Amino acid sequence: MKKQRNKMISYIKGTVKSIFNQKATIETDIGLGFEINLVKVDKLEKNQKTELFIYMHWNQENGPSLFGFLKEEEKAIFELIISCSGIGPKMGQSILSQIEPAIFISAIKDENTKILSSINGIGLKKAEQLIFQLKDKVSDLKNLAIINKSLSTHFDEVSQVLASLNYSKSEITSAFNYLNKNSEEQNFNFDELLRKSLSFLSKSR
Repeated sequence: MKKQRNKMISYIKGTVKSIFNQKATIETDIGLGFEINLVKVDKLEKNQKTELFIYMHWNQENGPSLFGFLKEEEKAIFELIISCSGIGPKMGQSILSQIEPAIFISAIKDENTKILSSINGIGLKKAEQLIFQLKDKVSDLKNLAIINKSLSTHFDEVSQVLASLNYSKSEITSAFNYLNKNSEEQNFNFDELLRKSLSFLSKSR
């Protein structure tokens, strides 16, 4: 069955009243409170004013669920992900909570199953499915695929070493996200990337 897009609510502006797990309650200026599933829950603080772009999912048994994004581009990638067969909003939320949108798009374009299968819940078969179903659809989002090329080149080697040191898939992905966001256009060799990854992970534990 083709998934339907519900555009009843496009965005919500208001104040963060509470945050719990991957959800926040946003109170609007007219006093309505909305419980919203978030990808980047750590980007919000209680009593903060915010604007979230909304995807509304309708479940026949449980009714509507709202998913919020700080940027329209993140919402667009989320909708792209859940357009794949067998991937619902909760899985889409999980994917984008583990990997930066730019890295995800770059992995799809480069057909990099190693990066995709480093995400919890995504094995090799599912990674191949994502590439097959999304590769022709990501061209409109090409300006988001900003990724440090040296990270992409050495990802396999670095991730294998980190895994041998008993770091989890989610920890490895977090290190990769951090390095991509903070490395700009720098070129790193394998040793430098491994050292920076270990430094980040040692502070995170």
